[in-house]
Amino acid sequence: YDTAGQLVSNGGPVMHGVTTHVIYWDPSSEFTATTKGVVNKFFTDVAHDSGFPSNVFAVAGQYTDSTGNAAYSSTFASEKVDKDPYPSTGSCTAPKGVSADPGPYSKCLFDEQLQTELATYIEREALPKGPAQLYFLLLPHEVVSCFPEEDPEIHEEACSNNVFCAYHSSIEGGTPQEIIYANIPFSLLDSGDAKGCQSDGNAEIQHPNGDTTGTNESTRYADVALKYTSHEYIEAATDPLGNAWFDGTGQEIGDKCNFTGSGSEPGEDPNAFLPTLGGSASSGTLFNQAINTGSYYLQSEWDNAGKVCLMKPLALSAAEFTPTSATTTVGSAVNFKGSATDPYGELGFAWTFGDGGTGTGSSPSHTY
Repeated sequence: YDTAGQLVSNGGPVMHGVTTHVIYWDPSSEFTATTKGVVNKFFTDVAHDSGFPSNVFAVAGQYTDSTGNAAYSSTFASEKVDKDPYPSTGSCTAPKGVSADPGPYSKCLFDEQLQTELATYIEREALPKGPAQLYFLLLPHEVVSCFPEEDPEIHEEACSNNVFCAYHSSIEGGTPQEIIYANIPFSLLDSGDAKGCQSDGNAEIQHPNGDTTGTNESTRYADVALKYTSHEYIEAATDPLGNAWFDGTGQEIGDKCNFTGSGSEPGEDPNAFLPTLGGSASSGTLFNQAINTGSYYLQSEWDNAGKVCLMKPLALSAAEFTPTSATTTVGSAVNFKGSATDPYGELGFAWTFGDGGTGTGSSPSHTY
């Protein structure tokens, strides 16, 4: 149990449906076909199983705003490659302090530069904006991204090679032209540092989809990137503008289940990567999500109803129905009564009567 407490609504909106867009800002073609194939299949699979209660994305459905819930309603629009060159001026310098991975890195970009490029690209390509669109901007291994503010713990800029694995934010948030986005860098994904973004208590990097070919300077380990991609996806769905669902310490739904641990430190939870469904930790093939035909190794997400990190929503219990009589005659109405225990308190009913007829509500009537 996370001592920071439950997620609380702060009045802001959630995303009631999510259309995902993947944009690789990759002028030198550093992303391999393998990496892009794993990412593409992931978003395709998540969209395919949209609405199912069988995976971690359905956990978001319990979080609401004034007009509805953060439904698991996912569509994968496209993947695109942005070949624009990186800016030649105004950029940051990749940190080289004691807490930083030294690289080598060929480029360092501020978040403001990422926002400028993303907004420019979306406008040029006539891509949609607004509260149902979520853009994932992927940067290759050799590119670091930073915020200009100094991190008080390390006395350096907070960057993707020393502090964070990814983040989500918005451009012109709260307006009809808003762009909700997530920065997905591959900076830390080398043999020595990838476990920092997949802190599961296992020594080996878990990569059930096998994106391991290349050197430590290559763009690879897509499975680790998918761990924090799913983290940012569900956080953007439940807190797209930073004013919706988070706990008393500012942690969002994914932050509370980020690392394996006892739960004594923020972000630690013993269920962060559990339960697994197959694979072997020693061979680096563990997976804990079966989405459509894909096997993935993702983190769990915080469930307010269960007060625990979960890989899928809690199930209904004590589900049953009874008819008014055991037999009936053709042309006579039969009344039914359904009941179940819903841990989220939002029980709904959909009936199939066996002859092509359907119904709704807890007490429908049907004439055979």
